Order: sequence, then C-alpha cells, then structure tokens
Amino acid sequence: MKSFFVLLSMLALACETPATAYDKDDSKTEQHVPDAGEESGGVQKNSIMEKLEDAQFEPANKYGEQEGEFQPNFPAVYWDFDEFVDLLYGDVVIINFDALPSGPAVASGFDQVTRQVTGALLTGEEWRDLGAVFSSPAGAALRTVSRIDFCCPDGTPTVDLFVSRPNSLTMGVAPYTPPLDPADNENVVDENDDSLIIDLVNPKAAVGFYLIDQDGTDANESIIFRDVNGNVIKTIQPLPTANNGDDISIDHVVLSN
Repeated sequence: MKSFFVLLSMLALACETPATAYDKDDSKTEQHVPDAGEESGGVQKNSIMEKLEDAQFEPANKYGEQEGEFQPNFPAVYWDFDEFVDLLYGDVVIINFDALPSGPAVASGFDQVTRQVTGALLTGEEWRDLGAVFSSPAGAALRTVSRIDFCCPDGTPTVDLFVSRPNSLTMGVAPYTPPLDPADNENVVDENDDSLIIDLVNPKAAVGFYLIDQDGTDANESIIFRDVNGNVIKTIQPLPTANNGDDISIDHVVLSN
C-alpha cells in the first residue's frame, strides 16, 4: 500500500524563493521570520499556521540573501502519515470505512474465502457527516473489502486489504477477487477502472489517504486535487507501485479540521 497526503493551502505563511525549493528534510537551511512584535529565540508554537511559518521559511542562498519575491510553497506532498498528522497537531478526521458515523460496524462486501460479493452495497454518502462523499465516475458499485484468501484451498496466504482493521473501500472488483457480473456492479462492465471521486463537503486545507494494491506501471494514472471551481490544485503522477497490480482499494482518508 502507499500513502498520499497533501497540504493544499495555509494561506502564504510558508514560502520559498524562485531560486530555492524547500527541502523538508534539510534543517540546516531553515530560517524563522518572526511576526511583528514576536521575540526571537524559543517561542512556543500553538497553531498550525505558526508551526508552518516556523518550519518552512528558508533563505534564497547560503548567505541568507533573499532574492526576488516570495511565493506560496503549497501544495506540499507528504508520504508519511504520522508526519502529516503531527503537522496538523492531530486535529484531523479519519474515515476508515470500518463503521458508520452513527456507530454501527460496516460489514465486508466480499467473502474472505469464496472471494465473491456479499451484496453489501454502499452509496458513498455514508460518511458525509465526517466531511466526504465517495463515488465512482464509471458508476461502479462501492463496497468494503477486508481479508481475501487468494491462493490456496486451506486459506493461505491471506491478504489484509486495510490499513485499520477490518475494512477499506473498493470500486467494482476488489483486489485479489474474480471478475464481477455486471448485475453485481450496478450494471457496469468492470474493466479495472478503479477511478474514485472524493467530494469534500467543506473546503479543507489538508487531505490524504492510502492506496492499497496500486499498480504504478500505467503512466496515465494519477491523483488530481481540485478546488471548488474544478481548477487543478495538484497532480501526483506517476503513482508508485504497491503490490500485485490489478484492482485497488483506499483506506484511512484523512481530512483536516
């Protein structure tokens, strides 16, 4: 599986010069620019804005000279869940498809042993109260998937298709499962079109998720972040490979509060 976490916008507090791109792993070039009236030295940061300001300013060159006009450094892509959540001070909502916002657990949409669908269809609206609505642009069925026995009659090996037990969300055919009859897929012929749209109920400054069983061999596959008007904010392309390269599922959708 592979994680993708994108900090979309925090105004323009974190900046880079046209000459030098920010390297979040290079602490040697970090430089804090104090706010008006703020004392230099050790300052307790108590907001996301202040933390970003402290972490992501740097000079244009090794002499600290600032050349040209500062430009926003967003969006910024993070590959590590803990780093991303820490940057947001843990103030996030996580949609993990294990339970409904009202509390009841969500049953898996695929049988672990037979690998066949169980009929447990989702609308994609179930997690609206947490801030996101999910849909397949191809019109494919949405289901959860948990564990799949994909090799041997005795049930081994078993693949865990989740970040947090027991579920992830899949579109049409799930990873390691046989082709679906169109009758079980909203009358859509599954052609491994695992595109998914995540509509945010309210604008978010940061969003991310895990892709499970992603095939990174197709250069046309991508993740596209858009604003409320449909303008592209960020495109991640190509995607890295993770596992056997057929169908995918997603889990642990992270939204900033």
